[in-house]
Amino acid sequence: MEPVPSKTKKPGKLNSLPSWPAMERPRERLLRHGVGSLSDAELLALFIRSGVPGENARDLALKLLQNSDGLQGLARRSPTELLSVPGLGPAKVAALVASFEIGKRILASRAEGRPLADSAQAVYQLLRHSLEGEREEVFVGVLLNAKNEMMKTITFSRGDPTGLVVSIPQIIRRLLIEGSAAVIFVHNHPSGDPTPSRRDLRLTERLLVAAEAVDLTVHDHLVIGNGRFFSFSAKGLLGKKASAK
Repeated sequence: MEPVPSKTKKPGKLNSLPSWPAMERPRERLLRHGVGSLSDAELLALFIRSGVPGENARDLALKLLQNSDGLQGLARRSPTELLSVPGLGPAKVAALVASFEIGKRILASRAEGRPLADSAQAVYQLLRHSLEGEREEVFVGVLLNAKNEMMKTITFSRGDPTGLVVSIPQIIRRLLIEGSAAVIFVHNHPSGDPTPSRRDLRLTERLLVAAEAVDLTVHDHLVIGNGRFFSFSAKGLLGKKASAK
C-alpha cells in the first residue's frame, strides 16, 4: 500500500495571514465585526503580515508585545531596536513606527485650541502616553497662545546615559520664534518617581527668570512618572524661589 503523502509544512515556509482560515484572519474579522473585536496581538499581526519559520504573524506579534511590556513599551522602541527582531524588515518597522506616531499626533491635535493653563491633569493626559516608561529623560514644552490655548508641543531635548542637557537660551529663542505667549514645561523621570530633584528645582528657577526677561509666562512645570505626576504650580513652586528640602 502506498504511503499517504505528508501534509506538514515545508521547512522554512512562513506562516502568513492569508494562510489562516478566512474566519480567523484579523483583517476579515476587523471588517466584519469591527476593530474592537481584535486583540492587541491581532492588530499588530496586521502590520507584520508574515511570521518566521515555526511562528505565524500572530505568534510573532504576541512575543513582540510580551518582550516590550505591551503596546506602550513597543511604541517607545526605536527603529534600530525593532530592526533587530527576526521577521521585522525595514518596510514593516517603518509602517509600525509611523502608526504609533500618527496616534500620538491625533492625541496632541485634540488638545489644540483648548485652554490648558490651569489644568495640569489635562497636560498630563496629553503627554503621559509619550513620556511614561521612557528609558531616557525627555524635556517638552506645551506652547500656549495669548488666550492660553494650546498651539503645539515641542520636544526641546532628549537625554542620554549621562543625563538630560537643556539649553535655556535655545528654548527661549524657539518659543519666541513660534510666537508663543506662554508655556508649560514637562519632562519625565525614567525611574517612575515624579518627585523633582534639586536639579529640576534649579532648572525651573532658571527657566522662570529667562522667560520673565522676554515677557513669556511659565504656567507650570510638570514631572511625569509612572501613573502620576508632580506639578510645580500646584505645589506653589512657581513665582517664588524653590528650594529642595
